[in-house]
Amino acid sequence: MNTPDIQNAVNSIAAGHAVVVLDSESVSDTGFLVFAAELATTSAVAFAVRHSPGYLRVALNGDTCDRLGLPPVCQSASKTQAPQYAVSVDAAHGVGTGISAADRATTIRMLASPATQPDDLTRPGHVVVERAHGGGVLARCGPAEAAADLARLAGLQPCGVITELVSTADPHQLANSVEARSFAAEHGLRTVSIADVAAWRRDRETWLERVTSARLPTECGEFRAIGYRSITDGSEHIALVCGDTPFGAGEVLVYVHRECAAGDIFGSLECDCRSRLHDAMSIIAGHGRGVVLYLRSGGEASDAVTAQILTDLGVQTLETVDTFPQRVRETA
Repeated sequence: MNTPDIQNAVNSIAAGHAVVVLDSESVSDTGFLVFAAELATTSAVAFAVRHSPGYLRVALNGDTCDRLGLPPVCQSASKTQAPQYAVSVDAAHGVGTGISAADRATTIRMLASPATQPDDLTRPGHVVVERAHGGGVLARCGPAEAAADLARLAGLQPCGVITELVSTADPHQLANSVEARSFAAEHGLRTVSIADVAAWRRDRETWLERVTSARLPTECGEFRAIGYRSITDGSEHIALVCGDTPFGAGEVLVYVHRECAAGDIFGSLECDCRSRLHDAMSIIAGHGRGVVLYLRSGGEASDAVTAQILTDLGVQTLETVDTFPQRVRETA
């Protein structure tokens, strides 16, 4: 992750400037022009139209779209990475035909305003709305999510304008990441990748929340079961805690167990997952101070989930439990 790139891009968005967002570092991927919808101006829209196919979209999260009465054009639940378009709109007042840069800027700012009501918009119109996932790039790594995240990180409404850049070498094609970087350098624009936005958020934001806590007596000993849910993808995880939290100073025994339905529930003879989980619970219960993390499959990377849960529990120093053979080894 390139921290200066992210901070510079956020600062540019906050100042009302456009930035170039790269879909990835691959040479064949597309570059996007992005700016905050809340600060949209006639000149910004005109610039975007001039250097793109003219297909400007406003990224809005699903809740805002629903509040404004902007349903999806079609359902594509089976393609979670595919763009989710809503009906196009124009501002109901203060515009002419709706197609000019000035009219589109007015409509874009209206979409970004929390005060806008469904009746303030006419349908169909000249501004296309793209429904961005509420979890941002941590839930779906798309340009709409990156645009909304960058606006939010800039302290603005989580609503951004996005459009692909046109290739300067072949106006019939879209610009790849190399051309997009050259375009940014030529026009003095900051560049940032979607992957960098995701890494920035993952490192700096809390995206797991406690949802439940209950006493859990087991044959291994007594634990407190704490349930966590990811606010980005809805995945759920469990921490079995032995001892008082937050743990604070002192080493804490930790065992990380990845969900295995065949072994954990049905006792499959093809793996030793069930016995490892049982042994770890026995070791930690006998020690009187530790955590068993039961991580569900899918969702965020397990290392990131583990780090967030242990931070929430106040674990400062840990030892990992090795159940084969049964011993505790210190980790760096």
